[in-house]
Order: sequence, then structure tokens, then C-alpha cells
Amino acid sequence: MQLRKTTLAGRSNLDWAIVASILAMVALNLVVLSDHLGPAKAFAATPTCQIELA
Repeated sequence: MQLRKTTLAGRSNLDWAIVASILAMVALNLVVLSDHLGPAKAFAATPTCQIELA
């Protein structure tokens, strides 16, 4: 029986690589979606032009 090489808290290097990749994906999502977390856009509160379509 071959023993696996383990690191902190008995986790293998593959386990830590998976954890690191998940944290990287979360950080990327926060960067990409950060414009939605900021203040409201000014153009959203402005009235549109008053043109009747029909």
C-alpha cells in the first residue's frame, strides 16, 4: 500500500490546488461583477425621450 504525500491538516497537494482554483474563480467573479456592486448608474434615473411609438 502506497501512502499519499500530505500537507497541512492531512490534505493532499491536489486538494489544495482545487481550493486555490476555487478561490481564484471567486476573486475573478468579484472583479468582473464589481461594477454591479457600486453606486447606481446615473443614466438609470434620467427620463427617456418622450416619443410615442404608436
